[in-house]
Amino acid sequence: MPIRRVPINCGHYWVLCGVNIGYYLFHPLYKPYNLESKPILEFLNLKCHLILRNLRPRGTKNRGIPHGYGFNYISCANYFYESLIWIIFALIINTLTGYLFSIVATTQMAIWALKKHNNYKREFPNYPKNRKAIFPFIL
Repeated sequence: MPIRRVPINCGHYWVLCGVNIGYYLFHPLYKPYNLESKPILEFLNLKCHLILRNLRPRGTKNRGIPHGYGFNYISCANYFYESLIWIIFALIINTLTGYLFSIVATTQMAIWALKKHNNYKREFPNYPKNRKAIFPFIL
């Protein structure tokens, strides 16, 4: 991550998420939803990161096209699962700032996914034409 992104990331995670959500999350009248799908999405996100890690052999700059665990439909399955995690998070805490954080995080990941998707298409002439960037069959 470039050093110029540090203040943006700190503001995004510490202020928008930590402070604003924390205020409502620890309020005595707060009642959260109970959704058990978050651990499954965390596992799928981890699996995607492991697939991406193994695409590039150590000591080389070569990489391959990711497949499996969502990558057959989208270029950035890891961003897709992380977006779903933040949406579930927003539903669990059920606060305005939680929803705002989820929207900001998903929008940022969509921007990154579009860039990566275009890079894949440029780098690999045989890249699957029916794959989308982050949301299956949509974007």
